[in-house]
Amino acid sequence: MKSQFLIVLLAYFLQSIEAKQVVCKLRFRNSDTDWQYCSKFGSAVGAKLNVQFRAQLQSPYRNNDDILTMTVAFYNDVDFLSIVDNTQLSCQDKMARAFETHTIAIPTDGGWNIPFVQTLHNYNVPKIYYFAAMDCEHGMHFAHKTLPKVDLEMEFTNQLEGETEKDQFSYEDQGLMRLYGMFLVAFILLFGFNVHNYIQYRKTFDRYDSPHFVILIALYLQSSGIFMKYLHLWIYSSNGRGFAFFDIMSLICFMLAEIGMSSLLMLFASGWTLSFQDIDWDNNLEFYIPVVSLTVAIHLILAAMTYIDEDAYHKYHDFSGIQGLILLVLRFLLFAYYLYCYFTHKEQMPKRSVSIYRSFFMLGIAYFSIVPIALMLTYLYPPFQRQYLYAVVSNAGQVFTAGILLYQQSSTRTGYFKASISGQGILPMDKFK
Repeated sequence: MKSQFLIVLLAYFLQSIEAKQVVCKLRFRNSDTDWQYCSKFGSAVGAKLNVQFRAQLQSPYRNNDDILTMTVAFYNDVDFLSIVDNTQLSCQDKMARAFETHTIAIPTDGGWNIPFVQTLHNYNVPKIYYFAAMDCEHGMHFAHKTLPKVDLEMEFTNQLEGETEKDQFSYEDQGLMRLYGMFLVAFILLFGFNVHNYIQYRKTFDRYDSPHFVILIALYLQSSGIFMKYLHLWIYSSNGRGFAFFDIMSLICFMLAEIGMSSLLMLFASGWTLSFQDIDWDNNLEFYIPVVSLTVAIHLILAAMTYIDEDAYHKYHDFSGIQGLILLVLRFLLFAYYLYCYFTHKEQMPKRSVSIYRSFFMLGIAYFSIVPIALMLTYLYPPFQRQYLYAVVSNAGQVFTAGILLYQQSSTRTGYFKASISGQGILPMDKFK
């Protein structure tokens, strides 16, 4: 029975729908909700955007003999962004800014209306089209208080002029599968390299508590996040929806990987393996547990918030909007604590460790700057380039940081090993002696 359920579930998510599919649930209650944004879709130069939409009531409505109608409007990016948050404009004013509108009749028996199909041609520059639904005449929920919600189903595909192949990815998401595939290979190679070095370290020093272990966890989480993101995009390429579980879990893994790498850099800033080897967890649990728990909780909340408004009009990458601001504040707080660790412990560094300690400090500055730089860079580029740019910068930063740390850990000839306690051939010292 379980196997049959899994087969049916897999078939549902892999069913072939060659289009991005969105269902907007609408209720036009009053003049504040008579115009509602539904979705957006980006188109490349020389491509045509195929749009298909239909509507239905969520349940039959027998208390009305009138014909129920609503309007679906298409907007260019400039026109849409000028009206979306303008509370002074009426529904009629916003409808007048659309370059195309279509009024559709909605059956009262709960069935779908005949699908409407439209093709938009893009000849100049890449652009994002926005789609909204409206009831400016107030003939829907405003007039019929018990009218069920309306489901507006929209499907989008990109298609290059003169070609038959269709692409259900919006322009800003095109190329992401290839990009994440490349990063997945890079992180798997780093993970394997680190496993080999960790085994050699254990054989040489007979210790488990090494930076290798923390790096392994961070690399595993980052690789898992990329793998699940790739799975989500692969399923999306088949059904136009993806699989929400994989998408959410990928964000959680990305954030936990960042926590792992941040924690390791903070330990280095505190002098771990350079001025002390054993971490006194017992006497400092009252500090570590609240800090770690709060950091993890905030990152997990961010991951959930990121998915809630996934298709919002202002959402051009995973951390745009309020999530990006929260992430920036959190990164600055972590960076402030990192600076505290460094300036508190730098005077305690043995002379042999000063040079590598400063190198790790500069690496930490670079690492904690990755997310702020990535977020700020996105605003220098058009909306349709932001998702790809953020994915490149954030993942490349992780590869760079992990690569530098692994290089320092990989040989007895590196500056780190010569400065570390293990390289001195002395017994481990307690941090608080």
